[in-house]
Amino acid sequence: MGRLSEFGTLDRSGRALRLDDIAGQEVTVCSFRLVEGQFGEYAFMDCTNEKDELLHVVTGAMFVLDALKDAQAKGALPINAMFVKSGRSWMIK
Repeated sequence: MGRLSEFGTLDRSGRALRLDDIAGQEVTVCSFRLVEGQFGEYAFMDCTNEKDELLHVVTGAMFVLDALKDAQAKGALPINAMFVKSGRSWMIK
């Protein structure tokens, strides 16, 4: 009998980061996918940092989701970004 861990199509090579983990760092958002969760919509982003390391980042931040959708609709991906916390919200530089 096989193991469930041998199956699946998503990359599980490392844990998903949060915006807190990459705050203030310049990243390139290469792609993302939206998922509906218990508390609303959130995004799984595939990013690279300045060292060209692949990062998997998860966020449900409203301003980030809006910007991701707009960038994708306008064919602007991949795109550079820096995420900065402002109070309880995330801003994008």
